[in-house]
Amino acid sequence: MWKYKTMWAFCGLAAPFAMPVFGQTSGEITGRVSDSSGAVVPGATITLTNINTSAMRATQSTNAGDYAFQSVPPGFYNVKAEHSGFRVAATSNV
Repeated sequence: MWKYKTMWAFCGLAAPFAMPVFGQTSGEITGRVSDSSGAVVPGATITLTNINTSAMRATQSTNAGDYAFQSVPPGFYNVKAEHSGFRVAATSNV
């Protein structure tokens, strides 16, 4: 009987430490859009495409040139930035 109670006590103590073992379910992809001189590019359209599912999301860069995609499922993505007057910039397998 003592072994049985000890097992439950151990499970109760180990449970809080086991939670971080579960896999991550989402992440974040962030960046800054800038031109060749290093000046930021506000209002650029950034497109995020999941390589496996072809699911797409888009956002605009801020006045500081920053962008963020939050709650991104794990996987590999292509990122494309577009703005009139600039050539398209793309990065694969992010």
